[in-house]
Amino acid sequence: MQLSKKKKKILIVSGISILILTSLYVFFMKTNRGSSIALYVVGGWGAPISTRFECGKETDILVAKKFLNPPPFDKKSINGLKGFWYYSYYRQCLYQNGFDFNGDKIPTSTLRSSGVYANPLAGITFKIEKAMITADNVIDVDDDDRLRASKIQIPEGTLFVNSYLKNNDILNFEELVGAPKMTPTVQGNLLTQIITKNPQGIDMLEISQDNDTVGFLFMTPEKHIIYIYGATTLKSIIDQIESSISYLTK
Repeated sequence: MQLSKKKKKILIVSGISILILTSLYVFFMKTNRGSSIALYVVGGWGAPISTRFECGKETDILVAKKFLNPPPFDKKSINGLKGFWYYSYYRQCLYQNGFDFNGDKIPTSTLRSSGVYANPLAGITFKIEKAMITADNVIDVDDDDRLRASKIQIPEGTLFVNSYLKNNDILNFEELVGAPKMTPTVQGNLLTQIITKNPQGIDMLEISQDNDTVGFLFMTPEKHIIYIYGATTLKSIIDQIESSISYLTK
C-alpha cells in the first residue's frame, strides 16, 4: 500500500521532530553543558535576567577552574561532580546578589541606631552598641554550603555571627551540647563548656577555645544552630549579647 504525499510529509516531519526532541533531551539532560544551561534558565527564575546571565558566566569560570586538574575518577563520576559544582556555584552567585535559588529576595540584616541588630535569615535579634555590619550571611560553598557567616565591627574588635542551616546531624540542644565541634568554626580544643539559660529562656552553650576565642551556641525553633563569638578580650560584650538574644517573630 502506497502512502499519499500528505502522509509521507507528515511522517517525515514527525520523524524530524522526534529526532530534534531526542537530541535536545540528550543535550540538556545528559551533558554538563546542556544541564548547566537548563540550570541557568530555571534557577533563580524570579531574579533579574541580567543577574542570572552574569551568574551563569561566573559559574562557568569557577567550574572550569575547579576541574583544571580533574580528579582521578571515571568520566561519569567527574560529570556528576561537575553537575554538583554548577549548581553550587550558581546558587552561591544568586545568593551573593540577594536572591535564593527560586529567585526570591533574601532578607538582609539590619542594625538600628538604637543598637538593635536583627538577622531575619537566622531568625534572631540582640542588642549591640556602636556597631557596623561588615558581612551579612555570606555563603562559601567551597567551605560549607550550610553556613551563613556574618561579621559585626565594634570599636573593640570583630564579632562573628554564624548561622548553620539545615544541619541534620544535630537536631536538638542536647545533641549540640554533646557535639559542638560538629558546627563550623568550633575548632581546636575546648577549654570550657557551660550550659546556661538567658533571661528570655533560651538554652545556651557557652564555650571557650584554645585559639583565644570565646562565644556561645544555641538552637532556634527552626533548628538553625547559631554561634556568636569573638576574641577573649570581647567576653563582656559577648555576655551582654547573649543576655539580650531573642527570636524574631514571623
